[in-house]
Amino acid sequence: MYKNDLQSFCRFYKGETVCPFKDGDKQMFWLCEKWWTEQTIPATDAGCKLIAPILKEYTDAGLSSFELYDGVPITLKAVLFNRYCKYAERVDIEDFRKLYRTTYIKD
Repeated sequence: MYKNDLQSFCRFYKGETVCPFKDGDKQMFWLCEKWWTEQTIPATDAGCKLIAPILKEYTDAGLSSFELYDGVPITLKAVLFNRYCKYAERVDIEDFRKLYRTTYIKD
């Protein structure tokens, strides 16, 4: 897949080298989308090895059918969930769902 194709799934990352956002949530979303794009473009074994455990964590949390038809790839949602839990220093599935629905999808 090409970078422009992947960026069409992104709401915040548009190919910039420096994050244009000041808001903390938007910075997190931008960084997640940038990392996801960079790991997905080559579709190499290295990229798959990095994303596979994140996807497993996401599905193990019971999120595999979360917002299934919203147009956001499950691997990107998994990265968002992983980083959310890391920054929040806890696994909070309901708070992630709320942030995703009210902030990520809404903006």
